[in-house]
Amino acid sequence: MKLHCGASAHCPRTAPAPVKALLLGLVISLAPAAAPAQCEDWGADADPAPWSFDMLPDGIIDMEMAGSTAWLARTFYGALVAVDMSDPEQPVVLGQKAVEIMNETYRVEVHGDLAFLTYIQWGSPAGVRIFDISDPADPLDVGDFVAPSGTWAYDMEARDNLLFVSFPGSRVGVLDVSNPAAPVLIGQVLVSDPYQLSLDGNLLYVRTSGPTRIVDVTDPTQPVIIASFTTTSSSTGVLASGGLAYITTQAGLEIFDVSDPEQPTPVGSWTTSKPAYWINVSGDLAYLMVRQTGVQVLDMRITAAPALVGLIPMPTVQWAPVYAYGDHVYVPSDPELWIAPRQCAFAPAPVDLLPTRTDLRLETAPNPFNPQTVISFELPESASASLEIFDPAGRRVRVLVQGEALTAGAHSRGWDGRDEIGREAPSGTYLCRLRAGETTGSTRLTLLR
Repeated sequence: MKLHCGASAHCPRTAPAPVKALLLGLVISLAPAAAPAQCEDWGADADPAPWSFDMLPDGIIDMEMAGSTAWLARTFYGALVAVDMSDPEQPVVLGQKAVEIMNETYRVEVHGDLAFLTYIQWGSPAGVRIFDISDPADPLDVGDFVAPSGTWAYDMEARDNLLFVSFPGSRVGVLDVSNPAAPVLIGQVLVSDPYQLSLDGNLLYVRTSGPTRIVDVTDPTQPVIIASFTTTSSSTGVLASGGLAYITTQAGLEIFDVSDPEQPTPVGSWTTSKPAYWINVSGDLAYLMVRQTGVQVLDMRITAAPALVGLIPMPTVQWAPVYAYGDHVYVPSDPELWIAPRQCAFAPAPVDLLPTRTDLRLETAPNPFNPQTVISFELPESASASLEIFDPAGRRVRVLVQGEALTAGAHSRGWDGRDEIGREAPSGTYLCRLRAGETTGSTRLTLLR
């Protein structure tokens, strides 16, 4: 992989030969990473600096991060693989579990101490396999759900003791997995050719071969389609977050305002020369996977006008998901897992320079705290709000609310003293900043370990 670095960024002109290691079947090839550039450092004449991460035998198709552990879905002759990513330059395989019936896997979903894999067994039933991952060194195969006749299982979203599953062909199902050894189908809704899912609150967004569907799952036993909307080009993926739905298409990206989910409204778009297949939004940046191009990094501060600020070239990748966890971007692409530092970030001002106006009043209790605190605030009117935690150097540590449409009145959010990928933040004083519409408010928190 290659990362572009601007002239003012600290990027090596050449990289030393990759160091290779064999870790329980995971072959890793790494070159020292360039320091991530700020967006303003990027330019068309920038020199590339290589970064590469090689393969898992039989391929990698998906991953999910839980704390510092990456859970990988092995593509063929299915297996669940746990990898310690506390140092992304030196991943260490912790354990893996192969299951004979899984000839091919599709998606991995992690929720608490459970992991789920959708799979197909050639010539036999397909379904969802369930694992106990309380010990990453020894994941246990504990349960199985066979897909309804004539369908197969593809994508998943988990919440509480529920697992929402797309069954391409005919439906989206809701599984009760409170007893992982005996999952039960408790609800379903007929949807033609459902594929990718995105859960935002009580709304499930379903990418199909036709219109995107919005399903109300407030009552999981009776999910109901409340809206359908189409894009100008054939859709390939969906992500819903903070009152917006991001739809990847054969022509790029289309963005919809879904603050009123029964009336989705197009509000922005981005055109690509080749099909886009996946998007991950983190803060003010979006990471868009584009076929035979790589990951385009987009400035999303103005929804109506996304702007390209970076690129991770991957000309050999036909299709792959992309994830942003902590300070790195991950692309599980059969047969490789690509890892790169985040290429750009909007550097916040030092804490002392951040707004201290009290247009909005924030209260925290307890304060000082360990290990968690609750931040309470009241909005005079409905607004799109963001609530963020910054360290003393002005680096964003955690996003508690991101562009969420909040009603007028009292609200609260908890912070467990951890960063975006689950690492414990050190003792110290942190700034909590709230932005709601045109108003702001901030307060300081003291974490004592």
